[in-house]
Amino acid sequence: MSYLYHSAMFGLEEKTLLKNALIKYVASLQKQYFANKTLDKHTYETQMDYVRSCVEKLHLNELYKL
Repeated sequence: MSYLYHSAMFGLEEKTLLKNALIKYVASLQKQYFANKTLDKHTYETQMDYVRSCVEKLHLNELYKL
């Protein structure tokens, strides 16, 4: 079934690596915004929109179906 998760740009292992890196990045953003209060709301929302855009462009959301 791995053929479902293949794109011309990245294979399943590469997509998994990218997804894991994005999860760590999002966790860092959330810590800065919610816990440390070192990130303003606009910056946080802008960065989260950027993450969503990357996930969509790279078709990483299909990895959550595994």
